[in-house]
Amino acid sequence: MAIANVQVATKANADATSTIAKTFATTPVAGNTIIVVVWALGGGGSNTWSCADNKGNTYNLAVRKTHTSTNGEIAIFYAENIASSATFTVTCTSSGSMSAGVLSISEWSGLATSSSLDKTTSNSGSSSAPSTGSTGTLAQAAELVIAAWGAFSTFQGGTISVDDGTYTQMVEEQSAGSGLYAPGEADYKIVSATTAQNVSWTWERSNDWLGVIATFKEAAAAAGQPTSKRSGGVPFMGAHGSGFPSVRRWIKRDSGLSVPTWRLPNGIN
Repeated sequence: MAIANVQVATKANADATSTIAKTFATTPVAGNTIIVVVWALGGGGSNTWSCADNKGNTYNLAVRKTHTSTNGEIAIFYAENIASSATFTVTCTSSGSMSAGVLSISEWSGLATSSSLDKTTSNSGSSSAPSTGSTGTLAQAAELVIAAWGAFSTFQGGTISVDDGTYTQMVEEQSAGSGLYAPGEADYKIVSATTAQNVSWTWERSNDWLGVIATFKEAAAAAGQPTSKRSGGVPFMGAHGSGFPSVRRWIKRDSGLSVPTWRLPNGIN
């Protein structure tokens, strides 16, 4: 099954609180994957985040980056092969009170149901050009890339644009907060090559920022299930145009036993 985005939901929080939560508009499908992006400006101390839902699923930390002078943090969490039922709410909790924060939750089909996380990296700086840093070569061609950045400043507003036009925006926040703000953006891309990913944005303002990126592997085809492409990536068609190759069956006889075996005709790899 190919990777697909099912739904995205976002909450921006400007209250002095230690939690931020959001409920999906539609009940997620059991067995799918939930990916969470959260960034916030802390109210004091070295804050860290954890995430959970009301269905008992486990949320693993993919990557996080902190900014000690502002107590800012950005992180990506994920829950694989989820259990699900109506009214599905994800809650992220900080170890300290936050001044402003943003939560983005998304549901995905087609990802591996275990060990799906592949590459991660993070970055930080102070400029109008936030970026994630490079992931390095991906483990496989079919993967989901989640990239995000957050800034922690007295600025609000300011146009944000992702420099790579092949990414799709999940959330852009320009003014979460009151007096202190946590602008930023989260984007995704479904790739079909192992090329390293390095995402950058252009922001109208200039301030301290944090960037993170994580990639997740597509589920492997079920054992014995024919693939839809040759090794060279060109779709093949069977004798009847069904998308499956023609096969020729032959019988090997050994000690009087018939053993059915399948093989592809000449010319099909």
